[in-house]
Amino acid sequence: MNAARKSMGLPEIPIRWHNLYFKEAELISAVKRLFDQVVLKDFASSYYFATRIVYSKMCQMRGELPDYGHEIHQLAIHLPWVGQFSPIRMAVMRKNPAPLH
Repeated sequence: MNAARKSMGLPEIPIRWHNLYFKEAELISAVKRLFDQVVLKDFASSYYFATRIVYSKMCQMRGELPDYGHEIHQLAIHLPWVGQFSPIRMAVMRKNPAPLH
């Protein structure tokens, strides 16, 4: 997300002190012995692209501060999941049931 913001002339969004993000490889390594399948989903990518990049650039061009009540936030939740622009992802983990004895 911040690379895309930078390419648009926008400042980076800093990581807040209270956020602790997992590294993908570390997460998969930690859970692979417990789960048979781990799939990471970028469910919020398009939302972040629309609201943190496109809308932020529009605000910058207009000299306005972003309005988190703006209708783009409602529109963006309906966009298809595309790209990897979100700092958050969903891990869908599946464990095969134990065989019956």
